[in-house]
Amino acid sequence: MKDPVRIYVLWHRDSRDGGELAREVFHWFRGSPEDLNEAGYGIPVHYRSASAQAGGDLHFAPILPDEADISVIVPLVDENMVTDGSWRSYLDALAQNFKHIFPVTLHPAAYNLPESLAQLNFIRVDHANDPEHWQWKDRLDARRKRLRSLLTQACCRLLQTYSGSAPQRSREDSQEEDAGLPLRIFLSHAKADGVEITSKLRDQLLHHGQLQTFFDESDLAFGYGYNDPLKRNAGAGTQHTSAMIAVYTDAYAGRPWCQRELRLAREPFELAGRSRRCWANKPLLILDALDHQRTRFLGEVGQAPVIRWNPDNVGETIDLLLREVLLTLYYRHRSKQLQPPRGVHTFSGALDLHIALQIRNKTREKVRQILVPPPGPPIADRNWLQQLLGDIEILTFDEYEKDEIWKKRHTSA
Repeated sequence: MKDPVRIYVLWHRDSRDGGELAREVFHWFRGSPEDLNEAGYGIPVHYRSASAQAGGDLHFAPILPDEADISVIVPLVDENMVTDGSWRSYLDALAQNFKHIFPVTLHPAAYNLPESLAQLNFIRVDHANDPEHWQWKDRLDARRKRLRSLLTQACCRLLQTYSGSAPQRSREDSQEEDAGLPLRIFLSHAKADGVEITSKLRDQLLHHGQLQTFFDESDLAFGYGYNDPLKRNAGAGTQHTSAMIAVYTDAYAGRPWCQRELRLAREPFELAGRSRRCWANKPLLILDALDHQRTRFLGEVGQAPVIRWNPDNVGETIDLLLREVLLTLYYRHRSKQLQPPRGVHTFSGALDLHIALQIRNKTREKVRQILVPPPGPPIADRNWLQQLLGDIEILTFDEYEKDEIWKKRHTSA
């Protein structure tokens, strides 16, 4: 089965920062090799940097359109790539055959590439107001963070426009339609003590690339009801927002509206397509803004990631949410590729007991298996869930695919 998405990172071998930035993309999108809980479980990332052959000619490993449903090509463009004729020809050929190219500016000369690439909107990892006293390591660190954030946003917008088995679109299609709408984040908060933090978070989101927000303080019209707009924007199965941040203050758990927003976001819905057995919900990030007062935990949170509120490092919070959105979208595409048969259902996020029970209750057929993204729940959690669910087995996508391959081989034999 071919990959739903592949990312190709290209850099010139003489580039000072190219290799470091390529590794940052690999760790962020594919998973850090040092972390066994995520190594190799994200989006496939492939390196492309030309090697010399006899006679001085450069050899470029091919990028084939049929290797993935969506191929994302990321040239890290510095002065070496611009002045190298072999690279210019290679990039121009890629631009003629691939739709999704996100060039990154590492040098002002980057815009002197062939017109097929120069006319694109480049990802900019340097800012005009960057301190002049920065050392090389300071600038590289800033470039890493900006590249992973902006590239994640671009990939999220792209994946939202595709079904799991959608073919590459033609060059004649509208770029605006193909790029997708900007990500819009629902900010769930308690009015009693969460408005100030949420306002600061909203301001940071609006200056963090190409993001938008739904914040009822400013997005609900005066004199109109708030029930339907909140339901449309918080609901998991709607396309009005892409994800939710719950600003978990002391008052949050005691507010019925906050609980309702969480439940709307976490309720699984069936993805459109030939199979009606692929489930998803809205990606959620819990922002821990507790202030040493008594509160309680809400079961609706489930397995959502949690990060402590730090006004001096809001960018990390936003990037964590973006990565959660991207991986959820990726596994929605992959789950559709599986085309699960009767009794087998997929869920594109972290499974918990509430979600598993809702999937079982929402379908009319008997659920035998629920498939989840790798690495899946820890062994102890998986055994506990299967014990509570009775006759429902929990497998990862990888385990299911290997099991199906084994069955086909032994059946044919």
